[in-house]
Amino acid sequence: MVKLLVGGLIIGWLAWHAQQNDKFHELVAGEKRWGMLLLAFLGACFTTALSFLRWRIVALAAGVPLSVGEALRLGSLGFTLNFVSPGSVGGDLFKAAVLARDRPGRRTAAITTVVVDRALALVSLLGFAAFGFLFVRRFGPPLPMDAQVAGWIAVGVAVGAPLVLAVLLAPGVVSPALISRVQRLPLVGGVLSQSLWCWSDYRAGARYLFMALGMCVVGHLVLVSCYYLVAKGLPLESPGWLAHAFMVPFACLSGSIPIFPAGLGAVEGTLDYFYQWFGAGFGNGSFVAFGYRLVTVCVACITAPYYLTHQALVKRTLAEVESQPEAA
Repeated sequence: MVKLLVGGLIIGWLAWHAQQNDKFHELVAGEKRWGMLLLAFLGACFTTALSFLRWRIVALAAGVPLSVGEALRLGSLGFTLNFVSPGSVGGDLFKAAVLARDRPGRRTAAITTVVVDRALALVSLLGFAAFGFLFVRRFGPPLPMDAQVAGWIAVGVAVGAPLVLAVLLAPGVVSPALISRVQRLPLVGGVLSQSLWCWSDYRAGARYLFMALGMCVVGHLVLVSCYYLVAKGLPLESPGWLAHAFMVPFACLSGSIPIFPAGLGAVEGTLDYFYQWFGAGFGNGSFVAFGYRLVTVCVACITAPYYLTHQALVKRTLAEVESQPEAA
């Protein structure tokens, strides 16, 4: 309830301020470019399906068998669950729970697939932010200090993360001696040590990890383009594509903060803040972000049949996870 209230208050505050501006009425009455909005919808469908297939590739890297059909089915269930279940169990936890339950000999590896998949997506997302920041800094308008700090952080992560991954994939780094020391850590030692044992599988399947990382790059390229298409489809002033490559990753990252249900309010507020950096009027960024949210709702209407036809599986899995908070 608190998560819904916080997200609703932010949306309400943004909407109230936007209505004080004549641009709100221009947006309602203005001419939309429906072709641009249709392309944004098709792009959102593509990125969603690609994320399901990317998770399958990560599972193969961990040595966990996962067919294309099952990846699409569980991915669709998890995607829809993010919209219909604002509670503590999200789509990622649901996918991990089902995958682990159906593979008793590979439970830890199955759970790590969701974590590794999200980590790869995070690194590539910040890589896009770094790419956009460097181009905007070189060819665009001067950025305020907080924007430059955020941009240089993205550059640091984009450079450092591949180096860390290369070190972890090197033979002998994750050794039994290291795992033994990690296992003695209080509270988290057992979970971390089991995860490190699984890392040997990821090292053996490193080619799949790099394939998944490439899919992340393609997916984020389309994601940034979708936001840009929504911006151009609405009768609003908006920055160019490179500016969106810098702004959209940070807006998406703000939506992952756990106090916001499905990022409600956080993405809209963050993108609006970034839009003002680039000279767009107040409220434009929030309208664009909310427009893309409506596009994802349309995508969820496509995945909803999976959810409606698998109610027994969903209810059973949610009950298992909610009744075992320590395991979750």
